[in-house]
Parts: sequence; structure tokens; C-alpha cells
Amino acid sequence: MHDIPSRIDEFVIRTEGILGDADSVIRGHTLLPFYLPYRTESDSVNAIAGVRHGGIGGLKGRLGILASRFGASHPLKACSQCILEDQVAHQVAYWHTDHQWPGTWVCLKHQLALNYALYKVNAEGRFHWCLPLDVIQAPGIDAQRFEESRDILTRLSECAEGLGTLPKDFHFLPTRLAATYQKRLHELGCYGPTARLKSKEFLQLLEVVCSPLSCVHGLGILRGDDVPLLNQFARLIDEHRGVAHPLKHFVISLALFNNWTAFVGAYEAAQSGHERNESDVDTLANIDHALINTQKVALIESVKNGQSVTAASKEFGVAVATAMAWAAEAGLHTPWRAKIFSSSRRKCAMQMLRDGKSKEDVAATASVSIQSITLLLRTQPGLRADWNQAKFDRTQKESRTSWTQMAQRLHPISGRRLRQLQPAIFAWLYRNDRNWLEDFNAKLPQSVKTNNSNIRWDARDANYSQGVDAAALAVHLARPGSRIRLADLCNRIPELKARLSNLDQLPLTHAAIGRATRRHATD
Repeated sequence: MHDIPSRIDEFVIRTEGILGDADSVIRGHTLLPFYLPYRTESDSVNAIAGVRHGGIGGLKGRLGILASRFGASHPLKACSQCILEDQVAHQVAYWHTDHQWPGTWVCLKHQLALNYALYKVNAEGRFHWCLPLDVIQAPGIDAQRFEESRDILTRLSECAEGLGTLPKDFHFLPTRLAATYQKRLHELGCYGPTARLKSKEFLQLLEVVCSPLSCVHGLGILRGDDVPLLNQFARLIDEHRGVAHPLKHFVISLALFNNWTAFVGAYEAAQSGHERNESDVDTLANIDHALINTQKVALIESVKNGQSVTAASKEFGVAVATAMAWAAEAGLHTPWRAKIFSSSRRKCAMQMLRDGKSKEDVAATASVSIQSITLLLRTQPGLRADWNQAKFDRTQKESRTSWTQMAQRLHPISGRRLRQLQPAIFAWLYRNDRNWLEDFNAKLPQSVKTNNSNIRWDARDANYSQGVDAAALAVHLARPGSRIRLADLCNRIPELKARLSNLDQLPLTHAAIGRATRRHATD
């Protein structure tokens, strides 16, 4: 089963479980596991539940596939040598799972470029069952460029296979992932004295990887023509809440670490560091994480053995507040020496924080400084997590209420107009409660599409028209004497199908399609 199917539970029932239970089918015979490690555990649970029980709906959007510009289709791929060996060994060629991962364009067994099936690139035959010899195949990259890019394509394929075969419960932690990228960028000299990213140096690292990969079928966005490379990748090196396609993480991993094994090793060695205030970020950015971890473990062990936090902090050369925070991370309660912040005031403050009150309000009620409340959050085990969850729940309720009330008051109103009226509310819901937002907005009237006048249609038109001419020539050479269909052009140019509704703004492309499809078999 290819791509990301739906109603897997029903499929298992009808096949009487011959391919395993639903979880086995999803993880062993679909591409969904490829997209889960970079998502949270709750996202993965929701994605698997959607695939098992109903339609996938906006799942591809939530996984970052649609916005990635890599295309939402996943063409079936095969190795010519594997096909021959399968026929000898099994009398029939079949699709190999390790060839289907997005980004895999090299057979790691034979070191040959993979071909992709034209049959399932667009809607033609997308729901049919087929085998490698049942379909017409095209090379993902031409032979000359493959030889020039063999090394980087092999390493990209290793990344894809490595991600697709990770343990099912593995998820990259955003904090540790960002720390891994940033530490390596520091080592490569891509940060200045003020800890700002050097755009020129970072861009040079990206271009080394993106330039050869941009010649591969479906990876043309890496040329940086439509969206500059820095805009695509700079945000990924920081901890963020957005959804990025795994292929973009592969590019950064190859640019910084050269291969998947080195990246995974660096990630496992990276320490997430203790939770810190905004004022600590610049100071801690340059501290050796390994040293921090060694000090932390030793200090916590000393406190467990009965040493006071003050004595331990002096022994290991850290501030008392830092020692108390480290102890709290290990679940150790440390005594407070109450002066103004008495025990009763502290209990009251803790209850207010668990109710989601702001630090400013809590500090004013307890008659202490904001710094004291910050220290309380850092040193009381579980308090910061409770505070963050309470703030999230309150903000979620307020945002949903505000969005719903505005929609009811101005009914009928489109989701786009609501976004214009409440940009801050939309931004929070989009980043933190997108499923609810999409479900709610789906019930609203749809806004009228604009002409997207900010798009460079002239440059896009020139590129597509050249691509259509090249695709028409390739089809003619592959099938001399046969007529060229629009589906043939869409098979060769995956982005073309999405632009057919905009041909009035693409006159050169429209003319090129007309020339190609009007040719008779005798031409």
C-alpha cells in the first residue's frame, strides 16, 4: 500500500489480517512512519487514529507535506537491477519498501538511480493496483547529472531510510534538535561574536547540498528560485512550533554533519540543558553542554546523599539558584530560607501559578519580586509544567471563545475575514489548536479567491513553458509516433497539474501545451 491511505481498520477486516494488524500495516506498508519522528507523540497518535478509522482529511497539511513545495504526491520508485533479480528469484518484480521513502533516489544495494512510475504521479490510475513492470517508468535524474551527484544522492537516500526505520516510539525533541544544529553551526563558525547567524556562511553550506539535489524530480524548490534558501531553512535551526517536511531537515543534516550517522550521533550526544530564563540564554549558549551535564549529575548525587544545596553549589562552582533548579529537575525538594517570602505566601503563590496567573500578578499578591516568582517556578518540582499547562488551557478557552463569538456576531463571515479582524487570535489557534481551527473554519463560507498578484507569473510562465517543451521532447523520444497527451506532460512535470487552472496567467505555458498536444502521430 502506497502513500498515506485511510480506513486501514476496514482494510484489515476485509483482508482477514493476512498482512497483520492495523499498526503493522501502517508502519510496514505505508509512508506515514516517515513523517512521525519530527512530530510530537500526540500528533503521531492523532495521525495514526485518522488513518485507521476514517479519511485523512487535512493530515497531509498537518504533517507539513502540502506547504513544503515538494509536492503531495509520492511516486512509486524501482531499481532496474532489483527488478531483474526479483524476476529470477520470485518470477515477478515488486515494489521495495526502502525505495519508496521520500528523498530516496538511489538503490543502496546496487548504487543505481531509481526510476519513478508515471502511472501514479497524477490522478490517472492513482487507485489501481500495479507492479513495476505494469507501468511506464522515467528516470528521476538524467544519467550525466546522476554521476555528478551520486555521492550526495546516496547520502540523502541513507537519511530517508534511516528516518523511515527509526523505532516506532522515537520522536526528535525540538529543544535537543535545535541545540544539535546550533552547536554544529558554532563549530563551523556560522555564528558571530554577538551570537547572530552569519547568513552568508550558512547559505554556502546549504548551496553545497541543494545545488545538486535541485536537479532531481520533485526537488526543484531547492534551486531557491521561488523561495530563497535562507527563508526555507533559517527557521529550522531554532526551536519552533511549525511543521517542516523531513526533507528540509535532511538538507540541514547533510549540510552540517555530512551524513545521517553523524547527525544521529550528534543528536544523541546533545544535552537539552536545564530550563532557563530568557536572561540566561546568551550566557548559556557558549557553555559546554557536556560539562554542564557532568556538573549537574554530580551535584544532584551530592544533594541526594544529604549535602545541602548551598554547600553543593559552592563545591561545584554554580549559583545556589542554579543548584536548586537542577535539584528540582531531579524531583528533589530543597528547603527555602524564608525572609519576606514566607511559607504561607509561597503556598498562595504556588496555587495562583497552578491556576495560570501571570508572574506579575502573583508577585504583586505575594508582595515579592518577579525574580522570586521565577526562582519558585525553577525550584519547585512540577510547578512550571503545571503553570504552563494552566496558561495554555486558559488561552485556548479564551481564543476559541473569541473566535466563535466574532464568527457568530458577523455571520455569515469567511475564515479569511476573521483572520484579518483577529490576527493575534488566529496566530495562536493556528500554532497551538490547528485541528479545532480547521474544523471550525470548514463550516464557514469560503472566501473568493484572488488573482495572487504578488506572484511573479512572468518568471513562472517562462519556466513552465520551457519545462513543457522539454517534457514533450522526452515523451516523443520515448514513444516515437504516438500522440502526446496532457497526462504525459503532467507525469513529467509534477507541478503542472496544479497550474492548469491558472493558464490564463501563463500564456507561454498554455501555448507550449497546445503545441505539444496538437501534434499528430505522424509529426
